[in-house]
Amino acid sequence: MISQRDADQLISSLLTRTRAKEIPWREHDDPLTGEGIRLDLDRSSVRLSVINVGDMWFRILNERGQPVYSETTAPFDPRYAPLDELFNLAIRQSRLVDETLEDLRSFLDKRPNPPK
Repeated sequence: MISQRDADQLISSLLTRTRAKEIPWREHDDPLTGEGIRLDLDRSSVRLSVINVGDMWFRILNERGQPVYSETTAPFDPRYAPLDELFNLAIRQSRLVDETLEDLRSFLDKRPNPPK
């Protein structure tokens, strides 16, 4: 199993790389939790889901889909903030929110053609 210290370092690195838009997160519907994000690698995956009323469930799975690390945090837990930020950034990126806003703003900034 992965230690808490290693998990903290991995979460920090994931957050840093996600802020830099360097991770190809994908949304997934988790049958147990509903909305979630995932990062699929060659031999492992990372999953982060919202469960209950805002709790975060972070998992690292091996190539067989078995958990090698699992953590659930609630909003009052100090470990919650980085997972919440990671989740929100990853969802924003996977849904192309910034690109959509840029496209809409570009459209709205164009001056309409004058009537003929």
